[in-house]
Amino acid sequence: MITTLLKKETNLSLLSNSVPVPLTEQLLPASAETLMEDSLIQFTVEQRLQDLKHLALPAVCCFVEDRVVMLGGVVPSYYLKQVIQTAVIKVVRDLESDIQIENHCQVVCSSNNKY
Repeated sequence: MITTLLKKETNLSLLSNSVPVPLTEQLLPASAETLMEDSLIQFTVEQRLQDLKHLALPAVCCFVEDRVVMLGGVVPSYYLKQVIQTAVIKVVRDLESDIQIENHCQVVCSSNNKY
């Protein structure tokens, strides 16, 4: 059985003493509730990104972990990067949840595009 593990916050004062922290104290099993929330968020965001396919977003994906939506991929302009982020913000508002968004999409402009 595969268990999803989340990183436990580390107390920086413990690190200064150079005492190794046991692996069992570094990782905590993710709760089933957190996994279900993340799955619902990811499904909803992916559906919204599918609605934007008319904008020619061939290589955009999302991943959700611990209520953080991470967007990735390649887009042809900063405008489309912002359109994607705005669409995800609207999804997050609709879910009425405390969700963070990290937009890691890379903008790759063609040589004949001045912007």
